[in-house]
Amino acid sequence: MTLEIINKDTMFPIIISDNWYSKEEETNVWKELSFFHSLSEYEKAENNSAEDMKISKAKGHRLYYDKIFKEKKYSHINKMLYKIQDKELHNYIEKTMPIGKIFKDTDWDNTLINYYENDDEYKSHYDYSMFTMLIFFYKKPKLFKGGDLYFEESNTTVQCKQNRMVLFPGYYLHQANKVSMDNEHLNQMNGRFTITHFISKSI
Repeated sequence: MTLEIINKDTMFPIIISDNWYSKEEETNVWKELSFFHSLSEYEKAENNSAEDMKISKAKGHRLYYDKIFKEKKYSHINKMLYKIQDKELHNYIEKTMPIGKIFKDTDWDNTLINYYENDDEYKSHYDYSMFTMLIFFYKKPKLFKGGDLYFEESNTTVQCKQNRMVLFPGYYLHQANKVSMDNEHLNQMNGRFTITHFISKSI
């Protein structure tokens, strides 16, 4: 596991890890994403209003995993959460983030899949989780532009790269920049997937 810190000397450090999934794990993730995509199981994200603003902040499609999988063992994507139990990761988070010492005690997670095509985006918002972990996923060659992750408070952009994991406290304001695609590539799973794990401590 290769970890890198962004904004090391600021109040808003961000951890990234490229090649988060192994080749075998990537294959299994694609199988799962392809299955649900073929069933059109996604909900329109633009129909979900932000609680604080009472207006929609997201445009795209999303899939709530906990509504589908009652047990994580039936999902390739959820099973791969074993990675967050890695002690090296725990130590790294504790050393680099102000609230990092809490991570090793987390015991609750929720998974969301977002899919973005032309003009889709997610405006600046925060999450209610202690930590947010997301993994960028898309087909190669890359057939869209944009889709980077932008952090407003630290004016930081994390480039959208295939199989890149990004970890940060959920209270950071963040947004998914708008995706642009040619019409010929639409509706073929050529857009930007984000696998998001919301990680917290149960009460």
